[in-house]
Amino acid sequence: MKNRVQTIDRDGKPEYAVIPWADYLRLTAGEDEMSDEVLYARAKYTDEDLAAIPSEIAERIFAGESPIRVLREWRRLKVKELANRAGISPSYLSEIEHGKRAGVPTLIAIARELAVGIDLIVTDGGERAG
Repeated sequence: MKNRVQTIDRDGKPEYAVIPWADYLRLTAGEDEMSDEVLYARAKYTDEDLAAIPSEIAERIFAGESPIRVLREWRRLKVKELANRAGISPSYLSEIEHGKRAGVPTLIAIARELAVGIDLIVTDGGERAG
């Protein structure tokens, strides 16, 4: 798939992502009750959150493994347990771990339960593939 995301960097690190309007609408479909500010506030994280992730976990994610699966295993959570905490079915979580797209609120819920920033489980065009 062609990368349709433009990043705006600050100090050599991505600060913003600019995506096509159609992708934005797809990612926010059905979320009229949440403003961009609310979504951002729910997905926000601190540098301390990321600093707490061991390097071997980060290496697995950057090597292409499903970040949700890697982080779930690191947190010693079963699929069913994380799914219940995030308010989704275990089969849906398994599908997400294997590359199925998920809505922003679902990804926020998963990231919150894994105690990581949402950007750790999301890539340029949506969630990371398994």
